Amino acid sequence: MCITVDNASANKSALEWLVSRMNKSASYQQILSGKYMHVRCTAHITNLIVGHGLKRLQKSVLAIRNAVKFVRSSANRLDIFKKTVEREKLPCKGLVCLDVPTRWNSTYLMLEAALKFKKAFTVMAEDEDSNFANYFKEPDEEYDEDGNLVPSRNNRNRVGPPEVGDWEKAEVFVEFLRVFYDVTLRVSASLHPTVHTTFHDVITMEKNIDNMFLEPEIATGSETEKVLMDMAANMRSRWFKYYGSFHEINHMIIIGLVLDARFKLKNVTHIFQTEGLNDDEGQRRTLEIKTLLFALYD
Repeated sequence: MCITVDNASANKSALEWLVSRMNKSASYQQILSGKYMHVRCTAHITNLIVGHGLKRLQKSVLAIRNAVKFVRSSANRLDIFKKTVEREKLPCKGLVCLDVPTRWNSTYLMLEAALKFKKAFTVMAEDEDSNFANYFKEPDEEYDEDGNLVPSRNNRNRVGPPEVGDWEKAEVFVEFLRVFYDVTLRVSASLHPTVHTTFHDVITMEKNIDNMFLEPEIATGSETEKVLMDMAANMRSRWFKYYGSFHEINHMIIIGLVLDARFKLKNVTHIFQTEGLNDDEGQRRTLEIKTLLFALYD
């Protein structure tokens, strides 16, 4: 009845061709003529949206990544870091972890872990003659297409160490991304259904992006604030490109919510009203979902 694929144009064309062929074939009886067959992959959309927003914080993320890379690059450097943590009496368990730059969720975990040890990194950076400070005076690393380390051609030093502004941006970014990270974990499950939570997740993510835009009267005009609002604007543009509004979501996602005994149709009506629809419009849209539900069993 439904096929979930990512947002590549080739997938969309393939599904349109499949629906067309199945509707013309006498061997198949399409459910509702295949109108709701294409379900966009929420995990893939989330990855595209967050990845686009992450580009705006590239310098701050790179500074923190290089700091973590220093710690994880040798046993001696890791020992220096551990001694600094003990000396500063940080009540943190575990260690920092290095991310995979192409996977934003691993970047989220790296930033979340690194923030717990912010004081240790700051103390290490204050000693200008330390190995940590000298690490950022070395030329930045470059890699070829095969991922092999090659000599640097631009002779630029490594970005870092992280400064106060970098940590501030990371703190807000981690708090902001927690919703998207949790949603990705939920929709990526493979041993139990996930469609019944997707409608709530889509609304939560859309609200989270909207909440990043501060009212003019409470905006402070700080650099961190400007960067994060710019990041939210980039993410919102991607959101409307791939998802539009929650009004435009595939109705089968809402049907999944209705079939969840904890919510049913009344919850859909409540959501429509909570999201600003008047009573008449909310009831009309609820009736659409109810009619579709009955049509599935005709």
